[in-house]
Amino acid sequence: MQLRNITSPQTFGIIDCAFLLRASGAALLLSLVACGGTNPPPASAGTLPLASAPSQVPAAPSVSAASSASTAAPTASATAEPSKPQSAPPADAKPATFATAEQDSSGMPEQSPIATVTAAGAAFLIDYRNSDAKAKAEAACAKDPKKDDPAAKAACMDKARTQFLPDVLVFKSDKKGNATLTIYKRTESALAEVFKAPVSLKDESPKALKVTFKGGGSGARPLFKNSNSATIQMPNSYTLEVTDTQYGTLRYEAKIGLVNE
Repeated sequence: MQLRNITSPQTFGIIDCAFLLRASGAALLLSLVACGGTNPPPASAGTLPLASAPSQVPAAPSVSAASSASTAAPTASATAEPSKPQSAPPADAKPATFATAEQDSSGMPEQSPIATVTAAGAAFLIDYRNSDAKAKAEAACAKDPKKDDPAAKAACMDKARTQFLPDVLVFKSDKKGNATLTIYKRTESALAEVFKAPVSLKDESPKALKVTFKGGGSGARPLFKNSNSATIQMPNSYTLEVTDTQYGTLRYEAKIGLVNE
Protein backbone atom coordinates (compact mmCIF):
# COMPACT_ATOMS: atom_id res chain seq x y z
CA MET A 1 0.00 0.00 0.00
CA GLN A 2 1.37 3.38 -0.94
CA LEU A 3 1.36 6.12 1.73
CA ARG A 4 0.24 9.56 0.72
CA ASN A 5 2.38 12.51 1.43
CA ILE A 6 0.68 14.51 4.16
CA THR A 7 3.39 17.03 4.57
CA SER A 8 1.78 19.44 2.17
CA PRO A 9 0.61 22.82 3.48
CA GLN A 10 -3.03 22.05 2.62
CA THR A 11 -2.92 18.91 4.71
CA PHE A 12 -1.56 20.76 7.72
CA GLY A 13 -4.32 23.38 7.36
CA ILE A 14 -7.08 20.78 7.47
CA ILE A 15 -5.59 19.12 10.53
CA ASP A 16 -5.26 22.44 12.33
CA CYS A 17 -8.93 23.30 11.73
CA ALA A 18 -10.16 19.95 12.96
CA PHE A 19 -8.01 20.19 16.08
CA LEU A 20 -9.25 23.66 16.87
CA LEU A 21 -12.88 22.59 16.49
CA ARG A 22 -12.42 19.64 18.84
CA ALA A 23 -10.60 21.79 21.36
CA SER A 24 -13.28 24.44 21.29
CA GLY A 25 -16.03 21.84 21.79
CA ALA A 26 -14.26 20.34 24.77
CA ALA A 27 -13.77 23.74 26.35
CA LEU A 28 -17.45 24.58 25.89
CA LEU A 29 -18.50 21.28 27.44
CA LEU A 30 -16.25 21.87 30.42
CA SER A 31 -17.67 25.37 30.86
CA LEU A 32 -21.24 24.07 30.89
CA VAL A 33 -20.42 21.40 33.44
CA ALA A 34 -18.65 23.91 35.66
CA CYS A 35 -21.64 26.32 35.56
CA GLY A 36 -24.31 23.71 36.29
CA GLY A 37 -24.94 22.58 32.78
CA THR A 38 -27.16 19.73 33.90
CA ASN A 39 -29.99 22.15 34.69
CA PRO A 40 -32.44 22.82 31.86
CA PRO A 41 -32.01 26.10 30.05
CA PRO A 42 -34.36 28.92 30.95
CA ALA A 43 -37.50 29.19 28.91
CA SER A 44 -37.44 31.75 26.21
CA ALA A 45 -39.95 34.58 26.04
CA GLY A 46 -42.07 32.74 23.52
CA THR A 47 -42.52 29.52 25.55
CA LEU A 48 -44.39 28.73 28.79
CA PRO A 49 -42.45 27.15 31.68
CA LEU A 50 -43.44 23.67 32.74
CA ALA A 51 -46.03 23.57 35.54
CA SER A 52 -44.40 22.89 38.84
CA ALA A 53 -45.78 20.23 41.13
CA PRO A 54 -48.77 21.45 43.13
CA SER A 55 -48.02 22.57 46.64
CA GLN A 56 -49.27 20.37 49.45
CA VAL A 57 -52.94 21.13 50.41
CA PRO A 58 -53.20 22.09 54.08
CA ALA A 59 -55.06 19.55 56.16
CA ALA A 60 -58.59 20.46 57.36
CA PRO A 61 -58.81 21.49 61.00
CA SER A 62 -59.79 18.72 63.36
CA VAL A 63 -63.22 18.58 64.97
CA SER A 64 -61.78 19.32 68.39
CA ALA A 65 -59.95 22.35 67.05
CA ALA A 66 -63.10 23.69 65.40
CA SER A 67 -65.05 23.07 68.57
CA SER A 68 -62.52 24.91 70.72
CA ALA A 69 -62.44 27.78 68.26
CA SER A 70 -66.19 28.14 68.34
CA THR A 71 -66.10 28.00 72.15
CA ALA A 72 -63.39 30.62 72.35
CA ALA A 73 -65.10 33.07 70.02
CA PRO A 74 -68.89 32.56 70.06
CA THR A 75 -70.95 34.58 67.64
CA ALA A 76 -73.57 37.09 68.71
CA SER A 77 -76.39 34.87 67.54
CA ALA A 78 -75.05 31.94 69.54
CA THR A 79 -74.94 33.91 72.78
CA ALA A 80 -78.29 35.65 72.29
CA GLU A 81 -81.23 34.42 74.37
CA PRO A 82 -83.76 32.69 72.14
CA SER A 83 -87.11 34.40 72.22
CA LYS A 84 -89.84 32.49 74.01
CA PRO A 85 -93.25 32.44 72.60
CA GLN A 86 -95.74 33.87 74.84
CA SER A 87 -98.10 31.36 76.35
CA ALA A 88 -101.89 31.69 75.94
CA PRO A 89 -103.92 32.55 79.08
CA PRO A 90 -105.84 29.68 80.63
CA ALA A 91 -109.43 29.23 79.50
CA ASP A 92 -110.78 30.02 82.97
CA ALA A 93 -108.69 33.17 83.41
CA LYS A 94 -110.62 36.15 84.70
CA PRO A 95 -110.62 39.36 82.64
CA ALA A 96 -108.02 41.87 83.77
CA THR A 97 -109.82 44.91 85.02
CA PHE A 98 -107.41 47.49 86.36
CA ALA A 99 -103.72 47.14 85.62
CA THR A 100 -102.72 49.23 88.65
CA ALA A 101 -104.92 47.45 91.17
CA GLU A 102 -102.78 45.41 93.53
CA GLN A 103 -104.73 42.84 95.55
CA ASP A 104 -104.27 42.15 99.23
CA SER A 105 -104.50 38.73 100.89
CA SER A 106 -108.33 38.88 100.88
CA GLY A 107 -108.45 39.21 97.09
CA MET A 108 -109.57 42.85 97.14
CA PRO A 109 -107.74 45.67 95.36
CA GLU A 110 -105.92 48.22 97.49
CA GLN A 111 -107.98 51.00 95.85
CA SER A 112 -111.43 51.80 97.17
CA PRO A 113 -114.67 50.32 95.76
CA ILE A 114 -115.55 53.73 94.30
CA ALA A 115 -112.21 53.93 92.50
CA THR A 116 -112.70 50.38 91.24
CA VAL A 117 -116.17 50.81 89.73
CA THR A 118 -115.43 54.27 88.26
CA ALA A 119 -112.09 53.33 86.69
CA ALA A 120 -111.64 54.57 83.13
CA GLY A 121 -113.22 52.23 80.59
CA ALA A 122 -114.73 49.91 83.20
CA ALA A 123 -118.12 48.28 82.61
CA PHE A 124 -119.79 45.37 84.39
CA LEU A 125 -121.48 42.70 82.27
CA ILE A 126 -124.10 40.31 83.62
CA ASP A 127 -123.06 36.70 84.18
CA TYR A 128 -126.57 35.50 83.44
CA ARG A 129 -125.79 31.80 83.64
CA ASN A 130 -124.50 32.12 87.21
CA SER A 131 -127.18 34.54 88.40
CA ASP A 132 -130.51 33.93 90.11
CA ALA A 133 -132.30 35.47 87.14
CA LYS A 134 -131.76 32.33 85.08
CA ALA A 135 -132.85 30.03 87.91
CA LYS A 136 -136.05 32.08 88.35
CA ALA A 137 -136.72 31.87 84.61
CA GLU A 138 -136.29 28.08 84.65
CA ALA A 139 -138.71 27.78 87.55
CA ALA A 140 -141.28 29.90 85.75
CA CYS A 141 -140.93 27.96 82.49
CA ALA A 142 -141.31 24.67 84.38
CA LYS A 143 -144.89 25.73 85.23
CA ASP A 144 -145.78 26.23 81.59
CA PRO A 145 -148.35 23.73 80.22
CA LYS A 146 -145.92 22.89 77.43
CA LYS A 147 -143.02 22.28 79.78
CA ASP A 148 -142.46 18.76 78.40
CA ASP A 149 -141.95 20.13 74.89
CA PRO A 150 -138.21 20.96 74.47
CA ALA A 151 -138.91 23.53 71.79
CA ALA A 152 -141.57 25.25 73.88
CA LYS A 153 -139.30 25.28 76.94
CA ALA A 154 -136.43 26.78 74.91
CA ALA A 155 -138.74 29.49 73.58
CA CYS A 156 -139.86 30.27 77.14
CA MET A 157 -136.24 30.63 78.31
CA ASP A 158 -135.33 32.84 75.35
CA LYS A 159 -138.29 35.11 76.10
CA ALA A 160 -137.24 35.47 79.74
CA ARG A 161 -133.69 36.31 78.69
CA THR A 162 -134.88 38.92 76.25
CA GLN A 163 -137.07 40.56 78.89
CA PHE A 164 -134.10 40.83 81.27
CA LEU A 165 -132.84 44.39 80.70
CA PRO A 166 -130.00 45.23 83.14
CA ASP A 167 -127.19 43.57 81.16
CA VAL A 168 -124.45 46.18 81.65
CA LEU A 169 -123.75 48.59 84.52
CA VAL A 170 -121.47 51.61 84.03
CA PHE A 171 -120.48 53.99 86.83
CA LYS A 172 -118.97 57.38 86.03
CA SER A 173 -117.57 60.10 88.30
CA ASP A 174 -116.18 63.50 87.35
CA LYS A 175 -113.47 65.52 89.10
CA LYS A 176 -116.03 67.13 91.41
CA GLY A 177 -117.32 63.76 92.58
CA ASN A 178 -120.58 63.88 90.63
CA ALA A 179 -121.46 60.29 89.77
CA THR A 180 -123.92 58.59 87.42
CA LEU A 181 -125.15 55.05 86.84
CA THR A 182 -126.04 53.95 83.30
CA ILE A 183 -127.76 50.61 82.60
CA TYR A 184 -127.66 49.03 79.13
CA LYS A 185 -129.52 46.20 77.42
CA ARG A 186 -127.16 44.11 75.33
CA THR A 187 -128.31 42.36 72.16
CA GLU A 188 -125.40 40.47 70.64
CA SER A 189 -122.79 43.23 70.16
CA ALA A 190 -125.24 46.16 70.33
CA LEU A 191 -125.90 48.14 73.52
CA ALA A 192 -129.07 50.12 74.14
CA GLU A 193 -129.31 52.57 77.04
CA VAL A 194 -132.37 51.84 79.18
CA PHE A 195 -131.64 53.97 82.24
CA LYS A 196 -129.28 56.76 83.34
CA ALA A 197 -129.46 58.81 86.53
CA PRO A 198 -127.27 60.72 89.00
CA VAL A 199 -126.23 58.75 92.08
CA SER A 200 -124.09 59.17 95.14
CA LEU A 201 -121.46 56.54 95.89
CA LYS A 202 -120.14 55.61 99.31
CA ASP A 203 -117.59 53.03 100.40
CA GLU A 204 -119.37 51.10 103.12
CA SER A 205 -116.41 48.70 103.52
CA PRO A 206 -113.45 47.45 101.45
CA LYS A 207 -115.89 44.95 99.91
CA ALA A 208 -119.11 46.94 99.71
CA LEU A 209 -120.36 49.98 97.80
CA LYS A 210 -123.55 51.87 98.63
CA VAL A 211 -125.44 53.44 95.72
CA THR A 212 -128.10 56.08 96.41
CA PHE A 213 -130.35 57.42 93.64
CA LYS A 214 -130.77 61.21 93.70
CA GLY A 215 -133.84 61.30 91.51
CA GLY A 216 -134.36 62.40 87.96
CA GLY A 217 -132.50 60.82 85.09
CA SER A 218 -133.87 59.13 81.99
CA GLY A 219 -135.60 55.82 81.39
CA ALA A 220 -137.25 53.32 83.74
CA ARG A 221 -134.98 51.82 86.35
CA PRO A 222 -134.80 48.03 85.78
CA LEU A 223 -133.10 47.37 89.14
CA PHE A 224 -133.93 48.41 92.71
CA LYS A 225 -137.42 49.45 91.64
CA ASN A 226 -138.74 49.60 95.21
CA SER A 227 -135.79 51.34 96.86
CA ASN A 228 -133.80 54.52 96.48
CA SER A 229 -130.55 52.90 97.61
CA ALA A 230 -128.78 49.58 97.32
CA THR A 231 -125.59 47.98 98.61
CA ILE A 232 -123.41 46.22 96.05
CA GLN A 233 -121.03 43.53 97.28
CA MET A 234 -117.53 43.23 95.77
CA PRO A 235 -116.02 39.83 96.59
CA ASN A 236 -112.99 40.61 94.41
CA SER A 237 -111.64 43.29 92.09
CA TYR A 238 -113.63 42.22 89.03
CA THR A 239 -117.01 41.04 90.39
CA LEU A 240 -120.12 42.85 91.57
CA GLU A 241 -123.00 41.07 93.33
CA VAL A 242 -126.30 42.89 93.22
CA THR A 243 -129.35 41.76 95.21
CA ASP A 244 -132.66 42.71 93.62
CA THR A 245 -136.17 41.97 94.87
CA GLN A 246 -137.33 40.80 91.43
CA TYR A 247 -134.31 38.90 90.09
CA GLY A 248 -132.49 37.81 93.23
CA THR A 249 -128.69 37.90 93.33
CA LEU A 250 -127.11 39.03 90.07
CA ARG A 251 -123.44 38.55 89.28
CA TYR A 252 -121.59 41.08 87.09
CA GLU A 253 -118.06 40.71 85.70
CA ALA A 254 -115.80 43.66 84.89
CA LYS A 255 -114.94 44.29 81.25
CA ILE A 256 -112.62 46.99 79.95
CA GLY A 257 -113.60 48.71 76.69
CA LEU A 258 -117.06 47.14 76.46
CA VAL A 259 -118.75 50.54 76.31
CA ASN A 260 -117.32 53.33 74.15
CA GLU A 261 -118.45 56.71 75.40
